[in-house]
Amino acid sequence: MDIEILKEVPLSLIDIKERLEGFKKQKKELNFRSVKVLDQLNENIKIKKKDAEQLKKELGELNLIRIKEKNLIKIIDIMPTTQESIKSLFSGDNITLKQEDLSKIEEVVKKYV
Repeated sequence: MDIEILKEVPLSLIDIKERLEGFKKQKKELNFRSVKVLDQLNENIKIKKKDAEQLKKELGELNLIRIKEKNLIKIIDIMPTTQESIKSLFSGDNITLKQEDLSKIEEVVKKYV
């Protein structure tokens, strides 16, 4: 039996946490790995869902051509506050940004830190 992938959607850490909490409410108990993941998410998420949605909207409004949704999610998950850390986020995706674009991203992210 082959499984067909209809659509790939990047999930932020906040979305994953929300889904795990939903499973926990349904099942009353999570397995060991899920509990560990949820614990890590609770310790490491630096932003509230409402703020993350607003940040994503503001970053999207910058109209940076090379930035895709998955890159926006990375920014929200990591919350980089320096231009160097923003550059390093994109190094694996082979994306280079202008200095002015890095400054815009940095400015928007710093509002939510």
